[in-house]
Amino acid sequence: MGDWNKNNTLLVFLLALVLVRLPLSIVQRTPFQPDESYQSLEPAHQLAFGYGHLTWEWRPNTKIPGVWWGWMGEGRLRGSLWVAFWAGIYWCLDILGLSEGNALIFFPKLIMAVLASICDSMTYTLASRLFNQSIARTALILSLSSLFYAHALTRPFVNSIETVLMVCALNFWPFPSARPQIQETISNDDPSGKSRPLATGIDFQERKRTRIALSLAAVDFIIRPTNAIFWIFLGGELLVRRWKEGKPKECGRLILESTFIGSIFLILSILLDTAIYPPADDATIPLTIPLLPFITHNLLLPTSHFYGLSSIHYHITQSLPILLFTATPFFLYSLLDVWKGRHGKTPLVLLGLAIWSIGVYSLLGHKEWRFLLPLLPVLHLMTSLKLAPILFRPSPSSSSHESTPESSSSPPKTTLNSRLFFFLTIPQIPLIVYLSCYHGAAQHEVIAHLRSQSQVESVGLLMPCHSTPWMSMLHRQDLEQDSWFLTCEPPLGTSARLHETMESIFYSSPSRYLLLYFPPSPVVSPRTFHTLRRLNPNIKPWPTHLAFFQTLLSAPNGEGDKVREILEERGFEQTWVSGWNGFDWAQDDERRRGGVVIWSRIKPVEDYS
Repeated sequence: MGDWNKNNTLLVFLLALVLVRLPLSIVQRTPFQPDESYQSLEPAHQLAFGYGHLTWEWRPNTKIPGVWWGWMGEGRLRGSLWVAFWAGIYWCLDILGLSEGNALIFFPKLIMAVLASICDSMTYTLASRLFNQSIARTALILSLSSLFYAHALTRPFVNSIETVLMVCALNFWPFPSARPQIQETISNDDPSGKSRPLATGIDFQERKRTRIALSLAAVDFIIRPTNAIFWIFLGGELLVRRWKEGKPKECGRLILESTFIGSIFLILSILLDTAIYPPADDATIPLTIPLLPFITHNLLLPTSHFYGLSSIHYHITQSLPILLFTATPFFLYSLLDVWKGRHGKTPLVLLGLAIWSIGVYSLLGHKEWRFLLPLLPVLHLMTSLKLAPILFRPSPSSSSHESTPESSSSPPKTTLNSRLFFFLTIPQIPLIVYLSCYHGAAQHEVIAHLRSQSQVESVGLLMPCHSTPWMSMLHRQDLEQDSWFLTCEPPLGTSARLHETMESIFYSSPSRYLLLYFPPSPVVSPRTFHTLRRLNPNIKPWPTHLAFFQTLLSAPNGEGDKVREILEERGFEQTWVSGWNGFDWAQDDERRRGGVVIWSRIKPVEDYS
């Protein structure tokens, strides 16, 4: 078992930050999924600056009618801790006068690069503590070269900070082969004059480390309640192990400490949530407790199913190969050895954690790759068990020399298997470049362009909902009131079969949408507009700039031509086109094919008053 070398950990952190994470974070100019903005930076921007878009999870939901537990659905689904962190960053930038420049975009990248580097270094430290330096170096290589880390970890997902906190907590967790071998000694009246060990059962240092792990786990749970899936297994395994060791008092102590620490952090989080997002005046409970509506809409109600259902084998057949990529065959190679206990008890615990977590997540209807992101450090450790002896082979020089007391106390010299190293890393580089710089780049590029154009008075995004960031990147309060994008709110208290969103209405017939939801002319008197709004409450004024994907103008059944005709009749012309948006066949939504274009209202049109 390797020592926890703080100097090595710091060195690994700095190298990971400077050589990998910060460069990747800086060049990253593509989106992955909407939650990277709308569950972190966007609500933080609204909290810090007073404007921005809040999705339905961040707005106070009402009581669910018709069921006795309906009151549990009241309030917001999301806790404010992660958002408050980003809001604090925004406040600091605003105080320093840096909120109007590129610092608003750069600092989140810098912070996420730091957090990702902490994940890398703590993965190395954990492997060193549990196993040896060879396995630690292998786990570090897997972490730094991970395609999924490169694509997701440096984004402000809740899953990203969940992963960082998870691997940090695991560094303090009492695994079977990782308990610090420390015993207190006392001087006594033994005639021999020798000190004897103080029989304490479990040493004080381990208890202290376990409390730190529990505290980190509690913070992780507050940020993302589904993290409890991981800790239910780890806590249960530790209780069973202590009981089998004949230490029932330690089981009781662990339960009490877990309850106490969890309660303290839960109370603090409720106070923070209530202070930031006070409950409605007619709320059943005069406190903001996001955990209750989170459970209601994710377990008691199929609200999350609105965003897609996946097969039960999704995480096994898709998530694992995507998370591990080139390391997948070595992970599979390690499973049998771990299962047979050839690497000791700790890998069995890690394997149990992986099986349990993947199994529970597989039972949930809505699945995404990133839900398993906190498990990736564990998967890297398990993969390294079999990969390390192949990747780091004993050097010929070390085996040819006779063993000496000095050499036997130091790790044997090894050489890197360059072919295997290149197999693990080289195939990922072009994919990392493509995903970071090109795949969906137009969705960020268009917002950056609109932000820089002072003549823009209002913006409308005719594209799949949440295709772009909003005010967290646009950051123009003058555009807040009259700008909009198509939304896709889930059915809350209504039948999913009858539910329609602005997005679904638009894409069912784009030309009909433009005719029904906008005035006949962009120039219309306030009185006429109010008359039109009485007839159709959803009608809105024409913006000065419309952005949409080029594929809209080639929509089937003549819809593309109709859209073009309607826009041209109302004085719109194409004034900007994005750069390459990636391969059309690789887009997860065919409606996002082609680049993004901006049509501006520049021609005079007839006044409709």
